[in-house]
Amino acid sequence: MTANWSTGATTVPPVTWSASGGTVSSTGAYVAPSAAGTYQVIVAHTNGTVRDTATVTVTGGGDVVPVGGACPNEPSDYTPYGTVTFPTTDAPAGWSILGIDRILSNDATAPHSSTSVAFKHEAGAVAGQIGILQTADFSTTLAPKRVYSCTVFRQSANYIQNASGTKFIYTPQMGSSTRPIQFQMYPVDRTLLPGGAFRWRMEMQSSDTQRIYDDNVSPSRMAPGRWYRLEFVAVMNTPGVKDGTLMWWTSEWNGTSWNAPVQNARHTNVLIAESTMPAVWRKWEYNLYYGGCCSNPLPADQFIEFNRVYVSTAK
Repeated sequence: MTANWSTGATTVPPVTWSASGGTVSSTGAYVAPSAAGTYQVIVAHTNGTVRDTATVTVTGGGDVVPVGGACPNEPSDYTPYGTVTFPTTDAPAGWSILGIDRILSNDATAPHSSTSVAFKHEAGAVAGQIGILQTADFSTTLAPKRVYSCTVFRQSANYIQNASGTKFIYTPQMGSSTRPIQFQMYPVDRTLLPGGAFRWRMEMQSSDTQRIYDDNVSPSRMAPGRWYRLEFVAVMNTPGVKDGTLMWWTSEWNGTSWNAPVQNARHTNVLIAESTMPAVWRKWEYNLYYGGCCSNPLPADQFIEFNRVYVSTAK
């Protein structure tokens, strides 16, 4: 890297490098990801506001879709409730797929494969809801207090997070007047750019109280265009007592296998259900929304793609 100042000086200023996909060293050496897509390499003046961006397009092979594999952090005493993979649009008993018109396996621009399903948020949209899939209501005889989920997904390389977070919805109880707990793919440093990196956090709204649980163990920067496996455990609290638990992990697909999972968060002594709510899970729902950014329309079609969703429960 070189610098040319108006004074004629050539001293290189301190800069910070980042990338929306792949890796970049402190000296600007960039290694592209294996997944095809368009990525940004950004250099910013550390002590100022000057920045520049280079666009890198990755084409061709290397985009191997992950298949099968265990969900490594499932507790041993949990019982499988259901699993969904996507060779077809059929769903097993207890599950339903929403937004069939959004399944775009025949859309040439969608990042799909024979084992995945892609959902589209169209160019020009500001924000909206994309139905992914949801569980049916857990049976009253099951009434689990603990739930584990394992989801394999990726966003298209040009995905733009909403300023409020692109959200998965996890609903504690059907028919409750409380708002659901919701997992957010939150833009890192609020960088609302195509292909901007994201992190996880949990937002919980019970009655009129809002609580945010961040990735407090090992925050991970994740990039659109890459496959991730999200694992999540929620243990319901005793009614009115702050003794619930929230934990989640992420793993990244490196093109041939899964990298070792990283635990992003562990929150104990959490209040999930108020004292007026049954302390059991009644529904576990995947319902992605906020595909757009702020009040700005999307510059191009963007997608989110799934190829596995698995849930297990315990009393």
